[in-house]
Amino acid sequence: MKIVVFCCAAFFPLLASGELQVKQSLLLDENFLPGQSLLWAPAFQKCWDETAKAVGWEDIPLEPETKIVRQLNSFEWDYEETVPGRSHFVFVSGTGESFREQANKLIKRHFGTAVPPLEAGYFDALLPPGNQSGPVAEMILLSILKHDLVFETSFEEERDSRLFVSQSGATKVTPFFGSWGAHRKKLQGAATILNYNSGANAFTVAFQGASPEELLILVQDESLKTIKDTVEVTRRLLLPEVMQTSTPLSMTDTLLIPKVKLDSFVDLAGQLRGVAEEGGVKLSIARAGQRIQLNLDQNGASMVTAAYVIPPTFLSTSGGGAGKAKQGRRLVFDRPFQLMLWRRGAEWPFLFARVDLDSLSSP
Repeated sequence: MKIVVFCCAAFFPLLASGELQVKQSLLLDENFLPGQSLLWAPAFQKCWDETAKAVGWEDIPLEPETKIVRQLNSFEWDYEETVPGRSHFVFVSGTGESFREQANKLIKRHFGTAVPPLEAGYFDALLPPGNQSGPVAEMILLSILKHDLVFETSFEEERDSRLFVSQSGATKVTPFFGSWGAHRKKLQGAATILNYNSGANAFTVAFQGASPEELLILVQDESLKTIKDTVEVTRRLLLPEVMQTSTPLSMTDTLLIPKVKLDSFVDLAGQLRGVAEEGGVKLSIARAGQRIQLNLDQNGASMVTAAYVIPPTFLSTSGGGAGKAKQGRRLVFDRPFQLMLWRRGAEWPFLFARVDLDSLSSP
């Protein structure tokens, strides 16, 4: 018998040919590369975990066991702690129109009109090829993460665009927003400086969302080379005893941040080839992918992640401390930087982005 497990294929059209695509990674130790943005989100991890549960496994022993498979099977996280409530849901039901109708009710209830409903016949193109033997079992797993983080205080948008310099030395003129000049008095206290090293042009800034448990964190620090490095250093900065020594944005500080607008889809099936077998169950990954959309402007951040796994399954009958306050700190994110959406107390962010030229808005 064949099972199709579907974790939210993109509800959004694929990128047109020629559009920039930001790289996505499932590896936490993948190095940042000059001129390239990099994304990681736990949405695909959730799909992987739920696929294992669907066939009664603790993990998916896919052979050959690649570095990506080891990462997915060994990653430890608390899903409820990491993901904001009512931002994400997983739904398992039958296929066909009954599933689509039930799923659309849930989509509307959770997200209103922010996530489009599934259209009639939507799943037809996503089912495994018809030449595989065995009937399709009636099970689909749906997973969507949609979240907006609104700044407690909106920042000011710069009238003129300014230069952003990539690690590779390439440049782009892009719109910025923040606090500078006459705006500083109104915006003092609108962000928290967790770490500041003017000599190294390195700093970490946290922004409180409308919910007290949610933070947006920006890190500019050339000494950090991977997702794992950045998360570990930031995790230390978020310890309550360390945050108590952090300082608010002052009326003498300059804060400038480029607008971010990215839309990235990656086909992951080629990285997950092989067969998993355990307890009489055989599983292979036919299709897998993830889409991430992220916007950042003076009002806050908006994100959507959508990951999917379609395995035809054959069931046989057998950091450092916070910096001290200094007058006139210059916090200008005009070099590659990291962006994280993070719930207080969580071990991992629910979105990570390394921002470079290909993620920036055009004037």
